[in-house]
Amino acid sequence: MKVLGAPVREEGCETDPAWAPNPDMTYDCNFAVQKGIFKAANPTIDTTWPAADALLRELSFTNADASWMLTEVDQKGLSQAEAAARWIMENRDRANEWIDAANAGS
Repeated sequence: MKVLGAPVREEGCETDPAWAPNPDMTYDCNFAVQKGIFKAANPTIDTTWPAADALLRELSFTNADASWMLTEVDQKGLSQAEAAARWIMENRDRANEWIDAANAGS
């Protein structure tokens, strides 16, 4: 398993927008409770569900993506599902590339 994370939390994260990956936002760091994006799958997913396997292999979020999503949930009050739907709408080309790759892998 590969853990995707943000910079370790320091006070500058909360007060200085230029401190971490997103120069326009504060709080783009890890919090006391570790948050992250995890991908997990059944060990036979490649043979049982090849399209799902291909999709999971294609999914890739940048630190800026993760920061944006955390801000939408933690500061703007969106649910995780709402933030995900909004991210997909605003990043339709990337999402479609993942889906196309998954379809090609099935």
